[in-house]
Amino acid sequence: MPKEIMQSNTTWNVLLVEDNAGDVNLIRMCAERFAGVVVHHVPNAVQAHRFLLQQHPFEQAPTPDLVLLDLHMPVFDGAMVLESMREWFQFRSTPVVVFTSSALLSDRVRCKELGANDYVNKPADWVAWQAKVRLILAAHLNGFPA
Repeated sequence: MPKEIMQSNTTWNVLLVEDNAGDVNLIRMCAERFAGVVVHHVPNAVQAHRFLLQQHPFEQAPTPDLVLLDLHMPVFDGAMVLESMREWFQFRSTPVVVFTSSALLSDRVRCKELGANDYVNKPADWVAWQAKVRLILAAHLNGFPA
């Protein structure tokens, strides 16, 4: 699909915390359709913390406008990143969308209690992936065209 035309010079930085390379590629392919959306990827919670706090090797990392967070990752899960972000003053209002394959109600409730702005299940097909990513961006990025 062609890039959508946007009448803005705005850049939105999206931090994607995801350990599945296939899902990373799908999200990148969806996001690249929208001018101004820059996806920064880290594969785990430790790297997410380093990125957010601009620690080595992310000293030049931008402050994300949105965090897309996988829930189930090895060692530390996404809920740990979410909990930390809500404790850090500078990230209390940063939108965090848990984008996960988990359909467990207990996971959804836990993430909402920790301060997730949204909890979205990963879709099963390409068309649904495109629609979900667009909806997430439109709902959580200031100035993103609806």
